[in-house]
Amino acid sequence: MEARFCMKQHKLQEFMKQFNLIIPMGNVAMRFITGKHGIMKWRGSIFAYNEQKILPTLHPAAVMRTQELIPASVSDFRRIPSASSTREFVATKQEYKTDGDNGDILAYSHALKPFSFDVETDGGEPHENSITVLGLSNEFGVATVFSDVRGRWGPLVGLFARNVLKIGQNITFDISHLKAHNIPVTKPWFDTMIAHHLVLSDVPNDLGFISSLYTDIPYWKHMSDTNLKWYNATDADATFRIYEVLAPEIERLGMQRIFKTSMDVIPVLASMRDVGVRVDVKKQTMWKIALERVIERLEHELVNLSGDPLFNWRSHQQVKQLLYDKMGFPRQYKRGTHKVTSEEDALEKLYELAPSRAVKLLLSLRKLGKLSGTYFTPLQTADRRAHSDYLVHGAATGRLSSRDPNLQNVPKGRSRDIYVPEEGNVFINADYNQIEMRIQAIMAGERAQLEAFARGEDIHTWNAATMYQKPVSEITKKDRKESKDMTYGLNYGKGARSLAADLGTSVAEARTRIDLYFSALPLVKAWRQDLVQKASQNGYLANPFGRRRYFFGQAEAPKVYNFLPQSTALDILLEALVALGDELPKTARQVLTVHDQVLIECPREDAKQVSECLKDVMERPIDVLNNYVVPIDVKVGKTWGECD
Repeated sequence: MEARFCMKQHKLQEFMKQFNLIIPMGNVAMRFITGKHGIMKWRGSIFAYNEQKILPTLHPAAVMRTQELIPASVSDFRRIPSASSTREFVATKQEYKTDGDNGDILAYSHALKPFSFDVETDGGEPHENSITVLGLSNEFGVATVFSDVRGRWGPLVGLFARNVLKIGQNITFDISHLKAHNIPVTKPWFDTMIAHHLVLSDVPNDLGFISSLYTDIPYWKHMSDTNLKWYNATDADATFRIYEVLAPEIERLGMQRIFKTSMDVIPVLASMRDVGVRVDVKKQTMWKIALERVIERLEHELVNLSGDPLFNWRSHQQVKQLLYDKMGFPRQYKRGTHKVTSEEDALEKLYELAPSRAVKLLLSLRKLGKLSGTYFTPLQTADRRAHSDYLVHGAATGRLSSRDPNLQNVPKGRSRDIYVPEEGNVFINADYNQIEMRIQAIMAGERAQLEAFARGEDIHTWNAATMYQKPVSEITKKDRKESKDMTYGLNYGKGARSLAADLGTSVAEARTRIDLYFSALPLVKAWRQDLVQKASQNGYLANPFGRRRYFFGQAEAPKVYNFLPQSTALDILLEALVALGDELPKTARQVLTVHDQVLIECPREDAKQVSECLKDVMERPIDVLNNYVVPIDVKVGKTWGECD
């Protein structure tokens, strides 16, 4: 078998010699021809193998399954004409000095040119010795690496204090480690990860992938363990090259404003992370015990339903056997594959198709189990504060995301009551009032709804009155809830079947209510239809600030409907966070942000002054929305849950 394989490979290699360029399509072809693994790593790289020039790319079937990868495939194919014009392999310029000295740092400082920087660390949190090597580059294909960062403190402080552009990939990471070494990195900054996310929000944003789109550096990320200094130099070089491509692209696409805001908000979000939010550990522990009791009760009920005393809801295999084999539910598959799944989205889809107590219990247990393990487990931080990382490149809509812990997923109510201010302080929560619905009404030109907002009416009550053609005074709590569920469900692309499950009605009744909803808001319906048409025809949508999202292949309605309201709300919030960073009283601190709101901590006696500042900053006219003012709701409380 091995001999036959070698003969086939030998014949193939002889056959390939007649071509200037070989393009393995997919992982199997690349592995057979070159022995390399990981097509997502090596695709787009041009390298020599057995005296043959190779350019791996994605298999067309993989691109069809995951159409967000179309830009990567297009980028690879654009290289073919020049790469195939000759048999000769010419390596890209990589002139790296891996033993830089203080004289080299001074040379970078005196050059007064934009420069990229990249740090490698010991893998832990930032501390005074966390940096192992530092790479710099201010020229295509040239980089210098420095060891002993602490021993070069003086020249490095001078370099990073220069009024020149500092370029980084995920720049907050590098800045935080340099800060721990008492090396401040002054503005201006350019983050290539954020720039790339603005240009192409749906594709991966790690340095290796980004480099494969914008540079001709072959894949190098496998070298971190074998040649750290060369690896670091390549990181710095790639980052500088990416900047040279993306800086003019940001201007060409008219994204200067949102890119500037994205850079300006970095120190604000970094401050939120560093300050953190205090956790009441005693309350957290008590509620974890109570939560575990609820989980135990639901577990017992599910075990009885399954008929198996050893059933474990945490085992995906056992869940699949219960739902698909024993209970006969239609099998759900991972997107683009033939693999049966019991992930949360599959369970939600099952519940929509056929509401079942077993599926409902599984969804509840997954939610409560995650809650218990993520938010009610005592923190390991010395200061008992939750220090969340906020990412401006975490979602395709541009929405901020947070991690370690993800505070944006903390459910409202009791779960938020474990977050408390310091003694003598209060929390002030400022929340934009129905900002996404207001943006949708403005963009759709739905004047009647805007007038209802202007009158200060409860918009869900008004929507229900308009839908059911009843006076506002006759709208019940049930009517209002149905209207609210309809609004959010339709905005997230839900159809009649899904809404029927939410509303507890038949599919036919849900269709009737959808018709009622859109008959009450005909301009919203027309606007949504127009969005889908534009996204399909142009391949992208752009919000009033210039933020774009591309839609590859058939534009999916939920993504289309979400993008403009969500991304516009995000850009309004980002500009407000930057302004608050400058204008809040010195005694006040921004401690966290969730979607359309920001939480402030301040001394109790300053609450009125801070509340007035919040209203002054956040209720300023929005120039790109015809100077519309989105009001905020301000609440003061002794816990996050109390003022939410």
